[in-house]
Amino acid sequence: MYGEDAFGAAITDNCRMAALMAKEVEARPNMRLAAPVVSNVCVFTARADLSAEAQSVLNSEIAQALQESGEAVFSTTRAHGVVMLRAAITNHRTRVQDITEAIAAVAELAAR
Repeated sequence: MYGEDAFGAAITDNCRMAALMAKEVEARPNMRLAAPVVSNVCVFTARADLSAEAQSVLNSEIAQALQESGEAVFSTTRAHGVVMLRAAITNHRTRVQDITEAIAAVAELAAR
C-alpha cells in the first residue's frame, strides 16, 4: 500500500490505538477518561478518586516520570479543572503492546 491509501490507513490505525487506550483506561478502577475518544487523542486522569488538586499534581508527576524514564510520553492538558494525562497517538509504529505497557506504567506510578 502506498500514497494516500497508506497515509489513510496509518491515521485510522492511530485512531484505533487511541480507542484501545481508552478501553485500557476504562478497565482500571481509579482511572477516568476526560471525554470519549473520537480521534487519535486520549485524555484521562490516573486517579479519579483524588481531589482535583491531588489529581493534577499526580498526573503532572506521572507525565514527567514516564518521559524521564523513556517508558512512555504523555503530555498534560487541563479538563474539568484537572491537569490530565494526554496521549496523541501519531506514530505509525505504535502497537497494542505499547498501549498496554503505557497504561500499566501509569497505573504503577498512580498506586505509589
